[in-house]
Amino acid sequence: MRKVKTVTVVLLVSLVLIIGACIPELAARFMDEKHTGSYSINPMTSIELSIHQELSPVGKLAMMNRIDSLLPIRESKAGMTAEDVMAAVMKELAPYMDAQLVAFSEEHVEMQPYLVQVLDMPQLQSVIWQVTIAGDDADFTFVDLLMDDKTGHILRINYTAENPRPPYVKEKVIRSFADIYFSSLGITDHWNYLVKDLEHAFIGDNAVAVRFHLEDPQYGQADIDLFVHDNGFYIEFPTIE
Repeated sequence: MRKVKTVTVVLLVSLVLIIGACIPELAARFMDEKHTGSYSINPMTSIELSIHQELSPVGKLAMMNRIDSLLPIRESKAGMTAEDVMAAVMKELAPYMDAQLVAFSEEHVEMQPYLVQVLDMPQLQSVIWQVTIAGDDADFTFVDLLMDDKTGHILRINYTAENPRPPYVKEKVIRSFADIYFSSLGITDHWNYLVKDLEHAFIGDNAVAVRFHLEDPQYGQADIDLFVHDNGFYIEFPTIE
C-alpha cells in the first residue's frame, strides 16, 4: 500500500506542477482575448496554407486591392532569405535605373516578411516582403516596396528623391514606369487595360497618374494607380470590396 500511495502522491505532484506551468500562458491568452476580441492568428497554420498557393500575376494584384491585414512573420517561415530578397530587389530595380528613373545608395536597408490576410478570399493569402532603402542625408533618396516572396517581383513601389536626375518629364516617365512595372510581372498588354488619366483635381497639379483595370477569371478584378510627381513615383491599390 505504501508503494501505491507513494506513486499516487508523485503523480498528483506532477499534475499540479504541469497545471501551474500552464497558468501563465492561459492567463496571457485570456488577456489577449480580452483586449483584442479574438485569439491571435497562428502563423504556422496560415503559412502552411500560403506556401503552396499559386496565384497568377493579376491574382497577385487583386490580392493587393483586398488586403485586410499584414501579419509579421519570421524570416525562417518565408520562402526567400534576406539575401535572396536583396538580390531580387537589385534585379527588379535595374530596369528603373537603366531608364534613369531611380538612383539611390544602400545606406540603410530594412526588410520584413509579412503574411497577407484577405478574410473573405483566403485563397489570396500569400507572403510578401517589405523593403525600405534610405540613402544618406546629403542626397536624400527613399525606396519603399512590397515584393512577392514566391516570385521576387515588385508588387508595390514608392520612390522619392530630393533632386531627381535628370529632372522628370512626368508624362514620359509614367509611360516608362508602367512598362517596367507590368513587364516585370509578365504582363505585356497592360495598355489595353488603361482606364483613364486620373483627374488633376484629385492628384494635384504637380503630378500625373493613370489607372489600369485588369481582371482574373478566378480572383476577380484589380485596379492599379500609378503616380509620377516632381520628386518620384509610386503605386496605389484602391480598395475593392
